[in-house]
Amino acid sequence: MPSEQQCSPEKISLPIGIASIPFAAHQSYSQSVFELGRALFYDVTLSGDGDISCASCHKQEEGFADAGNIVSKGVGRESGMRNAPTIINVAFQSSYFMDGRVLSLEKQIEDALRSPNEMYATDSIVKQAVLKSSRLSRLWNTAFGDQEVSLKGISTAIGLFTRMIVSGSTRHDAFIAGNQSALNQQEQRGKVLFEGKAHCVKCHDGPHLSDGLFHSTGLHTHYYDKGRYYVTYSNGDIGTFKTPTLRNIALTFPYMHDGSLPTLRSVIEHYNVGGKQFINKSADIQPLNLTSDEMDDLEAYLHAFTDSSLIRNACLSKP
Repeated sequence: MPSEQQCSPEKISLPIGIASIPFAAHQSYSQSVFELGRALFYDVTLSGDGDISCASCHKQEEGFADAGNIVSKGVGRESGMRNAPTIINVAFQSSYFMDGRVLSLEKQIEDALRSPNEMYATDSIVKQAVLKSSRLSRLWNTAFGDQEVSLKGISTAIGLFTRMIVSGSTRHDAFIAGNQSALNQQEQRGKVLFEGKAHCVKCHDGPHLSDGLFHSTGLHTHYYDKGRYYVTYSNGDIGTFKTPTLRNIALTFPYMHDGSLPTLRSVIEHYNVGGKQFINKSADIQPLNLTSDEMDDLEAYLHAFTDSSLIRNACLSKP
């Protein structure tokens, strides 16, 4: 089992340009809260049917996403509306869910715990889950003392744990840090395309490879899921969704908010033709005219965003 020192924030490789992990405003890093949050993240007894955990839809070996599933299934095998996104680097986001409807990570976790399509938990369910488990009770007491077990406290602990799920050790990171051998020639050609002809960098820039904003990419001509519109009720937001990070993108298929594009190649092909006609389609989505070889190069570069150390990090694994 990793030592406390190995699991501390100081041991995490941060993306270039990021100085530290932002923890919740009311709480700094605590090893005891981290250990509690880690245990809770993997514990199925928090769910309404005692069958799923946070990790059921955010699997470490799959880039903390739910690879292979168009949409994830919650309690009672109930299907959700959207493809489960990765939770890598969530500490650095300013809004959560694909429509940005909540502004704090802890509130996102609480909403996911309560959602009938996800874990369908209640304060009573989570309280009993902790009190009936000698291990969870011990971890709770070490972390929070005599504070009453609550769903809010559960969200706080899981929030601290998930803030530690940080990716900054990819071959992409090594290359921009100066290691010219980190990318092969094909991947370097792909990087040039990513930043130039393919225009990917317009939305997937910076240390997190996302602008954190909301766009319609012309995925459909009609959106049954109206995305950001459900938050703002502005017609200009119909069909817009938050730009996902591209970190570990090769692991987190299928793609788009509805999981409708199964492979990286299908995503590249979608953008290459300029998407479909839709009134709110971003003006940045235009035909790219990439050749087949150029699409190969771009796809190869996207694999350089995979953080192998993260998906093997024992500090983040099931305890």
